[in-house]
Amino acid sequence: MATRIPVPSEPFAVADARRAGLSTDRLRGRDLASPFRGIRAAAAPTTALEAVHAYAPRLLDGHVFGGASAAAVWGLPVPHRMTGAESVVVVLRKSRTRTIVRGITTREVKPGLFDEVQLDGLRVTGPLLTWCVLARECSVDELVRVGDAMVSTNTDYVGRHPWFEPVSITQLRDAAVKWKGCVGVEKLRVAATLVRDAVASPPETDLRLVLDHAGLPEPEVNVDLWREDGTFLARPDLLFRDVRLIFEYEGDGHRTDLKQFRRDITRTGELESENYTVVRVTGDDLYRQTSSFRERARRSYELAVRRSALESGGGFWGWWRGNNPQQTPPVMGGG
Repeated sequence: MATRIPVPSEPFAVADARRAGLSTDRLRGRDLASPFRGIRAAAAPTTALEAVHAYAPRLLDGHVFGGASAAAVWGLPVPHRMTGAESVVVVLRKSRTRTIVRGITTREVKPGLFDEVQLDGLRVTGPLLTWCVLARECSVDELVRVGDAMVSTNTDYVGRHPWFEPVSITQLRDAAVKWKGCVGVEKLRVAATLVRDAVASPPETDLRLVLDHAGLPEPEVNVDLWREDGTFLARPDLLFRDVRLIFEYEGDGHRTDLKQFRRDITRTGELESENYTVVRVTGDDLYRQTSSFRERARRSYELAVRRSALESGGGFWGWWRGNNPQQTPPVMGGG
């Protein structure tokens, strides 16, 4: 049996391989995948990031990866449906030559909006343009999730590229204004008003939005809590300070990591000893049983309001106001 000529481990352009002396038969070998026309790879890509790397050898001058493809490089949390290798998004200035290749989606932007950044050897749109291009396919909530990741000053934000430099909420709002006349501008404008700083992970954004849709007031996000003696207590995910109610998202790592599991129990106990109510939330609550969780969240908040009214010394009328915040207390007749 003839020995196969070795090929690069990274995806490569067929034209480059031919110039290097590889034959047509070798390029048609069964050990090579053809993810895109003119590209060969040791294996077919299975994720959006792998698809970007696979197409990179064919990316034309003046073209950059954008939308979900750029988000994959930046490590921004796009919806699951956009994380596969089915399509690569390429962005270019209007009037430039478009690429027509199976599996490639082309987006044109006004020349004044176009930008380009080099990241990990790839040409991608900057974060703000990436966010704007996503508006064509993302909902408002999905844009808020990406926006939270972009503005978060939390250096441990889950999944984000270590070289990512946070933008400001003002920059997001300005980007939405500049996107005037482009697809998705209204969604961007709404999303920009809902983005919040200090979020540490996508589920924290999702939890905040679920509570918002449940009709709860806006909580504080990842703020430090201190005991009366000035010692640090905790930094809860979401805090309703006035009623001493906390919502905490518990990812699977909180269950599988024994040390984390024990820390969580101790932390919850310390918060409860300081008269905080802690609602622990799982992925099932957020993504599979959302309706029932919304109802539970409403009840938890209503109970916290009632308890707060009673503890503040309001007696019966404090309790009544906690149960009927939109109504005026009735006038009681004498007798």
